[in-house]
Amino acid sequence: MDLGAIVAEIGAEMAAAEDRGRVADYIPELGRVDCNQFGMAIVTAEGETHQTGDALTPFSIQSVSKVFTLAIALGRLGESLWRRVGVSALNPLDWRSIQSCNWRQNQASRAIRSSMRAH
Repeated sequence: MDLGAIVAEIGAEMAAAEDRGRVADYIPELGRVDCNQFGMAIVTAEGETHQTGDALTPFSIQSVSKVFTLAIALGRLGESLWRRVGVSALNPLDWRSIQSCNWRQNQASRAIRSSMRAH
């Protein structure tokens, strides 16, 4: 697999896209962003970097940071994290189970962050 070619292809496809949607202007930081920007960077476990578009342009990640925090917390705490945020440990990847606790919302996010501070 040529990861560099795949990233370049995605970048070219996004550059040609006419409808980029709208920025979330209810968040002031995001409201100032040009909706025509697109950047992507991938770093492999071996340290190879592949980037395209506006990958070097700083941007605000806002709520997507919750996904990264969740991944780190799962790595540190394992299955016990699901019990802390109210998801059945029997099948934490069952979408209905995840929706029931909605870790994307602030209460679950706070539980995840506090779990990380404790460890």
